[in-house]
Amino acid sequence: MKKVILISILVTLFLPISAQTYFKDFKAGESNFQQKKYVDAIENFTKVIEAKKDHDRAFNLRGLCYFELKDYAKAVADFTQASSIKEKEAEYHFNLGKANIELKDYPNAIAAFDKAIDRDKKMTEAYHLKIKAQMEAKMFMDAVSTGEKILSIDKNATSYYLLGVAQDSSNLFKEAA
Repeated sequence: MKKVILISILVTLFLPISAQTYFKDFKAGESNFQQKKYVDAIENFTKVIEAKKDHDRAFNLRGLCYFELKDYAKAVADFTQASSIKEKEAEYHFNLGKANIELKDYPNAIAAFDKAIDRDKKMTEAYHLKIKAQMEAKMFMDAVSTGEKILSIDKNATSYYLLGVAQDSSNLFKEAA
């Protein structure tokens, strides 16, 4: 019984310290990220993740650091983890798609952009990058279809341009004109 009480007291004493430490590390990581000190930010976010294994934002921000350092494989791993922890967060899937494009893994990039779009129908940049991934994967008719969808949401120059390029690549010259 004394052991149980002792353990309870120790947990009560050290739990707030641990929470405060990981919160400080998270804030330091955000600050380092904003200052483009990506290596330092990675260290901060790694400490947060060690303290709290399901901290989706720490995984996402560490992934962004890796992305900025052009370590796309590690970025993919962190974005995958963040999106599995918080499945409904469109930004995490979007970031995963961007990192997969850099690795020239177009099928996984397209799948990630599909999830981002499914969670945020107005995320126009996800549509744009999905079209680019489809074009790189030589999926021209799929790119045309995606281009037509984006125009129902956002009629801007980039959307029209990407649709035109997709139509041209699909030999739909009349439509592209």
